[in-house]
Amino acid sequence: MIMIISNYLGVIVLFIILIQIKNMILSNFRFKLFRIRHKLFILASEPNSLKYDDDLYRELEQNINSLIRFAHRNSYFETLIFSLWFKIKYPNIRKVTRFSMVLSKFFKENRDKRLKNEIENILTDVETSIFKYFLSTSPIFVLVTLVKVFVFFIKKCCEKNQKILASLKMFIISDFKSSLNKIYFQNEKSSSNLGLC
Repeated sequence: MIMIISNYLGVIVLFIILIQIKNMILSNFRFKLFRIRHKLFILASEPNSLKYDDDLYRELEQNINSLIRFAHRNSYFETLIFSLWFKIKYPNIRKVTRFSMVLSKFFKENRDKRLKNEIENILTDVETSIFKYFLSTSPIFVLVTLVKVFVFFIKKCCEKNQKILASLKMFIISDFKSSLNKIYFQNEKSSSNLGLC
């Protein structure tokens, strides 16, 4: 009886720890975004730099603020589903946001390389923070990322040498057939044990 109670208590404690770890990851993500927003604020306060009323500053600040505010709602699974739905529903339409338009306009019109570099660093910091957050909180993100890396590797190998792709394809097919044979064998064995054959 004590063993059963201790097992349930262990599961409850583990569940509480996992919730707290997720909350710590969320707090860390928000903290990083606050630091990035502060970096943007300091950049705008420098002379001959962004102005607080520039479109790029306003859009970038608004994006960072929305990431901070809705960080608890950010889900890679929902992002993936929306992306797939959008590609199916509107296959010929490219998603263009106001932020992407303002950003491209800034990079085309602005000649200050130091400022461009600072903006690129801020954008990289935001993207890295989002990547690390999804990596820490979403197993689906890890799986999809690994599949994309694998596909990228196969494409690069295919570009260099068609034989590698053919041998890899044969390996995957033979491995799949081997797995199928094991499944068939297990099913036949189960059926014979039950007296169905």
